[in-house]
Amino acid sequence: MKQTILIVLALGILSCNSTDKKYQQLNANDSTATKLIKNPDFRKYIESLDQIPFPLKHSSTGEFPKLSEKYDKQGFEKYKHVWTSKPLGLLYKTDKTIVTVDLSIGDIGLVPFLTSYDLEGNKLDSLGPYKKSGWDMGYEAVEYVTFNSDLSVLVADTVKRWKLNEDETDIIKDSITVTIDTVIYRLSNKGKFITE
Repeated sequence: MKQTILIVLALGILSCNSTDKKYQQLNANDSTATKLIKNPDFRKYIESLDQIPFPLKHSSTGEFPKLSEKYDKQGFEKYKHVWTSKPLGLLYKTDKTIVTVDLSIGDIGLVPFLTSYDLEGNKLDSLGPYKKSGWDMGYEAVEYVTFNSDLSVLVADTVKRWKLNEDETDIIKDSITVTIDTVIYRLSNKGKFITE
């Protein structure tokens, strides 16, 4: 319980930090950035996606909001992240880069994958923010992601581990260790996801 409270506090503090004005100006919610897209097929696909609201918070055990239900299916097949089955929406628009979030079916639920593109629709980089989530004998991990309007993605996690008994058929209940970690990714000027 204490670990959950710490994570909620950390997410709240980090997501409340003031944003860099350069990023606010680049992250246009209007159609200005979309008009800069030179590839008509890519523009049609991007225009079919809903803007993801900020800040969007999600846990690896939670559900995503229903967005982009009328997306361009041909465009998705052409521009999707390879492991995904449907788009969530448009995350960032800058004067050089477009970032989308697509969803894949994972062990626990839907898993997000971010993909950055140049204005021609060429893929620049991708990011799967959930790297630890899951359950196994002696292992339990939940991750929490926050997509912020300042081109940053915060990922916090809680990982619980137990030692196993001699024949590895059960956990030793009093052997639990809990670790909490946070990683912040930011979209660079070149469209790459970098850690801070």
